[in-house]
Amino acid sequence: MAKLNNPEWAKPKTKTTGRDKSGKFLPGHVANPKGRAKGVPDKRTALTRALKEDAEEIISVVRAKALDGDMQAAAIILNRVAPPVKPQHDQVQFTFDPDGTLSDNVSDILKAVSDGRVPPDVAKSVIDSLGALALCRQTDEIEKRLQAIENMDGRVIPHGEVVKN
Repeated sequence: MAKLNNPEWAKPKTKTTGRDKSGKFLPGHVANPKGRAKGVPDKRTALTRALKEDAEEIISVVRAKALDGDMQAAAIILNRVAPPVKPQHDQVQFTFDPDGTLSDNVSDILKAVSDGRVPPDVAKSVIDSLGALALCRQTDEIEKRLQAIENMDGRVIPHGEVVKN
């Protein structure tokens, strides 16, 4: 019987890649052998070190400008010392049916907004949360249907039903 020759692409590579069978680099092998040498700091590290050395002076200059009436300097200091307060609302009340349809729940929230019981920004946040809930429900439904398909033995499954063994 004649021996078949493998095509070039099927022949094993003779060049070593410096990787093990899983593709990880072996000790002493790197992806970029001409990269930055050990011990040489990158530009960010050098900048951080330089700023640390001058930090006290920078702070005193900004402070002096703020005291002289420079509003930008004052804003820089105030944003670091006392960040802006996030708005907080009182607890709101609206009807929520966890087993109801999402559109019914959104309608209830919009009704609460129109009645003045829920601020619009809070309603938007709650409606966004309902959108996340919808995605979770979709994922659950897909998972159930996939499990039913995997458990099938030739039977047709109507939409939404799960085949039980």
